[in-house]
Order: sequence, then structure tokens, then C-alpha cells
Amino acid sequence: MRTKDSDQQLQAEDRMTIASMKQTGASVRAMARTLGRSPGTISRELTRNSCAQTGYSCRVAQERRSASRLAAMLRAPWLSLMCAARAGSSC
Repeated sequence: MRTKDSDQQLQAEDRMTIASMKQTGASVRAMARTLGRSPGTISRELTRNSCAQTGYSCRVAQERRSASRLAAMLRAPWLSLMCAARAGSSC
């Protein structure tokens, strides 16, 4: 089991694991154990990025995350300058 810092955001691979495990009927706690995360983190991810018609989609969740980060960068222009200053690092 991987261990994660509590402040680290879910990555695309984590979201794919959540989607796969959800399709197989795994519990939130099982997903959390596999990812080394809190069950609350997994539960919030599923709640925020699920809809009644299609359920959880890792692709939609990742797109929402990217849009949210872009909006945050536009609200704080200095952040994009800091990111540009870091060679080879992504925000």
C-alpha cells in the first residue's frame, strides 16, 4: 500500500483506480486502503464527480480538476509566473 501526504491531490492514476474499483463494487474503505488515502477523501471524490445518469467518471473528474486549477491560476496571475519559473515542473 502506498502512503500519501494528506495535502497531496489525487492524480489521474488514482482516479482511474477509483473508477475501476467502483465498477467492481469495491467499498470506499477498500479503495482508500489501496490508494493509501482516507476514506473521506475517496468519498468526497465520488460525491463531487458522480452524476445520477453516468456515475463516476475518472475522465470527467480529471477535466474538472484541470479546469479548477486553470481558474485558480487566472485568479492569481503571480502563480503562473511562479510555475513558469520552475523549469521542468508542472503546477
